[in-house]
Amino acid sequence: MASMKLWPQFKANGYLKHIFDGQELINYENLFQQTYEGKIDEWDYQYTFCNFVQHGLIVKPKINMIRNIGFGAGGTHTEMPTIDHLYMDEETKFPLIHPNIMTPIDRRGGGTALVENHNNGSIEQQLRERDRLDKVIKETNVKFNQLLQAKQYYAVIILFKSVLREKETWPKGLIYPLHPHHLQYAYYTAIAYFNLGDYDHAIAMLNIILRFDPNNVRILIMLTQTLINQGLWNEASKIISKFNNLTVNMSEKNEIDDMVKLISSHIKNNNN
Repeated sequence: MASMKLWPQFKANGYLKHIFDGQELINYENLFQQTYEGKIDEWDYQYTFCNFVQHGLIVKPKINMIRNIGFGAGGTHTEMPTIDHLYMDEETKFPLIHPNIMTPIDRRGGGTALVENHNNGSIEQQLRERDRLDKVIKETNVKFNQLLQAKQYYAVIILFKSVLREKETWPKGLIYPLHPHHLQYAYYTAIAYFNLGDYDHAIAMLNIILRFDPNNVRILIMLTQTLINQGLWNEASKIISKFNNLTVNMSEKNEIDDMVKLISSHIKNNNN
């Protein structure tokens, strides 16, 4: 872990005041101080500090180039997924378009506070926030269903990403929420990826949902279908075995039976 040994000098000379002011200045000073003292075990604050010290520039691509798989029992900081894990990597399009001008941005006066306000306010404010969130969630669900019915699968993916980025469906005061409605949106998006034949992204999305709801029959069925379509027969067979301990309705049972026949037929043909 980097030591941030230049932080005391950087702070004493007031360099941070040339970048931030107000609450954002206080937030960064506190975060850098705690990281310097070893009270925060993160890499990104050290990376940010290094950029400030070296007058670095950061290139931010138009698309997401990362698929975050670093969660689970062996994860350093993320034993369970957060909303960030719902972002899927996208294919880079060439040729790359570079900006004509590159210059540092003066964040003072217009920056967003790094630490959000966790004060929930009065009961009236909480009720207003609940009503706002309920309304937005219902409207967003309608949009997703309309796009799926119209088979506008690319539009579903675009809507999903915009919903996460614009944070309209995030309860105020929370930094990294992942709520049931986000998982529902992820399911809609998995359907879109599946219908586009992008099975890698569909599987990744479905597996994230299963981290929170491992016995969801609908999701397990879709995951099995996706694995079969991708020719991952052994993985599909492992999922099939899970249904033995789950309650399924008649329609789901018929779907499962059809998949069992497909897998059994594939295994039989390979053995002959």
